Amino acid sequence: NVTTLPSSRFLSNVQVSHITSSTAVISWDPPTSNAGQVLSYSIGYGPSGSDRPMKNIIVFPPNTSLILTDLNESTPYVVTVSAKTFFGIEATGSLLKFTTQSFTVHPNGTLAAPQEVKVGEFESHCVLVSWKSPSDPTNETIQYNVNVQDNDSSTVQYTTNGNYIYLRNLHPEHTYNISVSAVNRKGK
Repeated sequence: NVTTLPSSRFLSNVQVSHITSSTAVISWDPPTSNAGQVLSYSIGYGPSGSDRPMKNIIVFPPNTSLILTDLNESTPYVVTVSAKTFFGIEATGSLLKFTTQSFTVHPNGTLAAPQEVKVGEFESHCVLVSWKSPSDPTNETIQYNVNVQDNDSSTVQYTTNGNYIYLRNLHPEHTYNISVSAVNRKGK
């Protein structure tokens, strides 16, 4: 079951699809006007009714979808999608509810990982993270997840279709743990 709220000014048609026991695809339509005002989309998700804080993923335009991974089987989830504009976070983000499927057997084999991950600093608050695509041509990568965590906060996940991402608004002289993973059509 999927439950949505009325559409907002900066995103519409928020939906969940391709739900498995551990993954789900979240997608939305960008605004038909004022598209240049959207700086990023914020997707928060977690098990419905959980006391734990929701995980947060940042997606930059023109991307309008992402794959949630590492979900628990047979679990109801709540997902919120908001647009961050030049005016701040939009208060009327959309809400989705869905339940993952029961366990299915995963294919054998080792999953391909991004190669030669590099981090370059531009300023004290901005770094460029870049990588090469996985070397396995049969593992068609459709998205990369970049996880960023410092010692004082929870992990924030960014998603991109390219082989690099600029991480902004970092704190000077902080140590960050950054990891990059490739996601294929099966959500792995």
